[in-house]
Amino acid sequence: KIIWLVKIFIVILYPVAAPAAFILDKMLGKESPLLFSKQEFSEIIKKHEESPDSAIDSDEERILLGALSFSDRIVYDVMTPKTVVYHLNKNTILNIQKLEEIKQIGYSRIPVFDTNTDNMLGILFVKDLLGISPSDDLIIESLIRKDRLVYVEWNFKLDKVLDMMVKSHNHLAVVIDEFGVFNGIVTLEDIVEEILKIE
Repeated sequence: KIIWLVKIFIVILYPVAAPAAFILDKMLGKESPLLFSKQEFSEIIKKHEESPDSAIDSDEERILLGALSFSDRIVYDVMTPKTVVYHLNKNTILNIQKLEEIKQIGYSRIPVFDTNTDNMLGILFVKDLLGISPSDDLIIESLIRKDRLVYVEWNFKLDKVLDMMVKSHNHLAVVIDEFGVFNGIVTLEDIVEEILKIE
């Protein structure tokens, strides 16, 4: 309500304030911009959530803190290791039993391998099975997608992996070690859960 009065004082005092500010900048150097570290910013968010006058609730606090911390996590922290990854062999026959198994598992993308789990050939998109009749001569290899696979190493930061997924329009990345051997998978859902801190 009194901003008009403040503006009047700014104009009146400018001839004195401007030279004084110029001299102080020369003597002391320009003031550094106010920047907070991630830790400081996290503490500010926590204080806001605790304050009854703040509009930030506990859910927003969890998401904001997750967004600040997820870039410090690596793929290894959230990946599904190959020992527990549900996968299919390239020669798997899509009979009624196998289609029922895929339905029960409930995954939308399934890694497909050659004769061993060190050689991943591609991804089976379960939506590609729509309209397919159970058959004793139709094999998985004819349906897998080999293009646009994203390969990441186990020590990649999650923010880098998220960026790679967004740019390639992929929801799943293949985790390899320094020798290119398959280690597991990491999904977009894994990263989102890390941001949202969903246990």
